[in-house]
Amino acid sequence: HHLLDPRTGLPAVEVWHTVTAVGETCAAANTATTAAIVLGADATAWLTARRITARLVAPDGRRSRTGAWPREEEAA
Repeated sequence: HHLLDPRTGLPAVEVWHTVTAVGETCAAANTATTAAIVLGADATAWLTARRITARLVAPDGRRSRTGAWPREEEAA
């Protein structure tokens, strides 16, 4: 992985294959997605606590969402 966990200096453990977030700016959204990838299993709680709308997809295809991200069936 190309993202390093600053706590260890090692590549972030892959809990999430992709993270997409909504932010007031592109930089804010990018910061949220990078933090979520690095935080791994703690990402949804971190995003929720900050009221960040996001969609997270695990390597096995399992999905999680925070904030106002629409449910899959609503997006279709």
